[in-house]
Amino acid sequence: MRVDDRQGRFDETDDLSLLLAKRHVPEKGAPPDPARELLRGYGMNNIAIANIPLAAGTVTASGAAIRPGETVRALGFAVPVDESGRFVFQQLVPRRVQTGEIAVTDAQGATRAYRRDFELPASDWFFVGQADLTVGSNSVSGPAAIMTNDKNRYGGGR
Repeated sequence: MRVDDRQGRFDETDDLSLLLAKRHVPEKGAPPDPARELLRGYGMNNIAIANIPLAAGTVTASGAAIRPGETVRALGFAVPVDESGRFVFQQLVPRRVQTGEIAVTDAQGATRAYRRDFELPASDWFFVGQADLTVGSNSVSGPAAIMTNDKNRYGGGR
């Protein structure tokens, strides 16, 4: 897939291979759940070429203790919930002050909404440091220095 912006820049995703195979029913166990099979690509990104700059940051929301039959929406998107009642959601959002909402709706339609204000800074800074230090001492007396021909292991300007 290719997406173009107003300035003529484009982003493009990588090709996905489709393998056609003869359909069969597994010998043991239940057949795969179609709803679970649709989630195989959830949260994946196959971008191959990225030319459009993003002025955004990533927001991650997660939760647990979601009961069977309840649904979750975060920032307006439906979020899958696993068998143990946990979920995680990640989305790019504009860099500004805004309010995020997570809504949990039960089978009767009653909704509990959780709202949080957050601000993404205009820029991010990352600092990386690295150091390498070697310390040692060498002390020999007697014939060991003659036997090894090792006169000055730590003083050679290393």
